[in-house]
Amino acid sequence: AQALEADPRLLSALLNFGNLLRMRKCFAAARSCYERGLAIEERNVDLRVAMCYLELESGLLESGPLKSGLLESRPLESGPLKSSTEADRFARAEGWLEKLTPARPPGAAEHPEVANARGIVALARHSASGSSGDLETAIGWFRAAAARGHRTADSNEGNALLRVGRVEEAMAA
Repeated sequence: AQALEADPRLLSALLNFGNLLRMRKCFAAARSCYERGLAIEERNVDLRVAMCYLELESGLLESGPLKSGLLESRPLESGPLKSSTEADRFARAEGWLEKLTPARPPGAAEHPEVANARGIVALARHSASGSSGDLETAIGWFRAAAARGHRTADSNEGNALLRVGRVEEAMAA
């Protein structure tokens, strides 16, 4: 907060304060910080990824729990999303990433943080629907992010693999 008082246009302070507010589930205040930062630098990757996560997390109060930053798995039945509101939440989350770059298949050139965020959105969609296609998409994005040096993508991939009992693959990730 002191950094923002000294320089209200300091992007790192807006991002970090927004992240703190998001962790405390003060979603409206977090959104305000991120939006102020995006008004300064519209294509800032870190702020757009933060907005993506904010969309996912703020909707969870209505539809489900978080576990260590990733959604808890739902039983492995395939089916449609629970509601159009849930589908809208995923579309809004992805929208923040789409404004950076057009959608690309897993493995295509992508900023590592954006690739990881795409994996998290796909994993959240899998948790909501049980779709194995969403799970495979998430794994693909995590692998793409890891190949570009993302520090936690391997762990995210391992967690996704564990959800479907692919233990050997998870241990290798």
